[in-house]
Amino acid sequence: MDCLQRLIGPIEVEKIVEELQLQVKEIATYKGRIGESAESLLSCIQKYERIAARAEEIFVIGQLLIDLDNESDKAQNVFSLVEKTNLEIINETQFILEEIKNINSEELEKFCQNKEELLQYKSFFQKLKLESFDKPDIDVVLSYMESIGQVFQDAFQSLIYNELPCPKILKNGSPTMITWLNFKKLLKHKDRKFRKAVYEKLFGSFRRFSNSLSILLNGHVKKRSIPCKNTWKRNCS
Repeated sequence: MDCLQRLIGPIEVEKIVEELQLQVKEIATYKGRIGESAESLLSCIQKYERIAARAEEIFVIGQLLIDLDNESDKAQNVFSLVEKTNLEIINETQFILEEIKNINSEELEKFCQNKEELLQYKSFFQKLKLESFDKPDIDVVLSYMESIGQVFQDAFQSLIYNELPCPKILKNGSPTMITWLNFKKLLKHKDRKFRKAVYEKLFGSFRRFSNSLSILLNGHVKKRSIPCKNTWKRNCS
């Protein structure tokens, strides 16, 4: 932990999270206006890219802290904060892709001509607007499927971290909440009955969401398997 602290130096995760929250509020002002002009589209995309890069940075830091010492309260708190922040960013910026897809293909082409900086996103725009292709390229289709499949993973994470109730268990005479962050730590307890109770209580909370979790798992498996099958077929043809 000390080694990692020296590595990341003066990085203040909490401060970065506050900055990200302000930036997300700012990008929300583009809602309903992204397709108004090339300038609006470009500005929104660039702001989102900066947010995404910063969010990924603190997520990596949080993951490193957990990997090095998952029993540390500080590591658990930091990871919990960055995980929650990333989910909030996903939820608050979903409108961007929808509004880009709703922009007329000809209008998008004009935007790219008016703003050269948008040309680098042209292939991305095409992947979002498959209807502009009479016979879509298989790579475009697979890329689109990947973006759809990501929804299953995001929904699963949101369900696990935001919706599932956290059961409590008596540890040394005092009630302790079981979360995904302290689950592994509690499983290291020397009392086997205690470890079994922890496992049963946490996964018992899954029962009321069993249908939802099954659907999300099925969608995630299909997301991973279908592109692999098509890649295999193309390589063998």
